[in-house]
Amino acid sequence: MSKNVIYYLKCLCRKGYVGKTNRMVKVRLNEHRSSIRNAHSKMTSISQHWVECKHNIAQLQWQVLEGIKMGYVNSDKKLLQSAFGFGNLILYPQRD
Repeated sequence: MSKNVIYYLKCLCRKGYVGKTNRMVKVRLNEHRSSIRNAHSKMTSISQHWVECKHNIAQLQWQVLEGIKMGYVNSDKKLLQSAFGFGNLILYPQRD
């Protein structure tokens, strides 16, 4: 399953980010990697965390959590985060 998914990004400091995409997850992950590499020109919640914590892009780990039915693709991400029970998430304002 590579489209319409909920995914989880995590780093070594035990923080994480729950996201969703209706596109190919590989494309979305490449966008996250690009935002980390170009953090000073396009700051996102993920790139901000990586810069502040001095993480290496190689430390980015991810997994697909679940497929999303088409009607739920635009559902609220905070609900998705709480539904999966993640308590230690990156809580910067959403910019991506």
